[in-house]
Amino acid sequence: MEKGLPFSGHKILITRSEEQALPLVHSIEQRGGEAVVIPLLSFQTARDNTALKRAIHEIEHFQWIVFTSQNTVRYFLTQLEEEGHSIELLESLKIAAIGKKTLELLEKYGVKVDFVPSRFVAEQFTKEFIRQTVKGERILLPHGNLARSIIEGELTESGLEVEPVITYETVPNDANKEALHQALRDRDVDILTFTSSSTVHFFFQLAKVDKRLNDRICACIGPITAETLEEYGVTADIVAEEYTAEGLIASLESYLEKEERR
Repeated sequence: MEKGLPFSGHKILITRSEEQALPLVHSIEQRGGEAVVIPLLSFQTARDNTALKRAIHEIEHFQWIVFTSQNTVRYFLTQLEEEGHSIELLESLKIAAIGKKTLELLEKYGVKVDFVPSRFVAEQFTKEFIRQTVKGERILLPHGNLARSIIEGELTESGLEVEPVITYETVPNDANKEALHQALRDRDVDILTFTSSSTVHFFFQLAKVDKRLNDRICACIGPITAETLEEYGVTADIVAEEYTAEGLIASLESYLEKEERR
């Protein structure tokens, strides 16, 4: 590791899925750190996709589709193709996206996005999105099996007709249980990163460690993830100001620079 770089001497645990870890790995290595990738979760097609198939075949009855993550985009569009449709089928609807990466992925697929919130969190989204809608409109809400219900609840309360459909499932990556134990037992990592509430839940499910984690720096991608960590008795040292992988790296770099000056 090159001395003088902000992450020099640090081993940083990445807990997100393997396919999503690469940008974090590159950012960490560019800053002189060592990335220890132990994916604690993986994604799979929903075992029961009956509701999703029905929603796709009845797509003309909806006015909006709300995509809350890159995974909802990927799995929804995959199912759309498997049902014999192209992306053009979505042209009759308005599209809303939560998250910078969700927006970028939709645009990559050539999907026109009609609404994004000023801040990429569910609470801010519902507040702003409701102003774009008309009472009684039907909203299709693809989501994962572990998604919070706040969007569905608040949109329904505002008079919108929301149809939630599970498009994929998030499951713990049991195959990495021993690798996680070893990394923690051998003190092979000094910074733990959590990029979703799911990574927090699965960390404690698989790790079986001292819940205080006082000897490690804990970095969270946003306030919801930090709140989940708090449920396990751990206060995040770092909460990214921008709720993206880039924002997490920037906040971690700022934190370490401040620690270095102390």
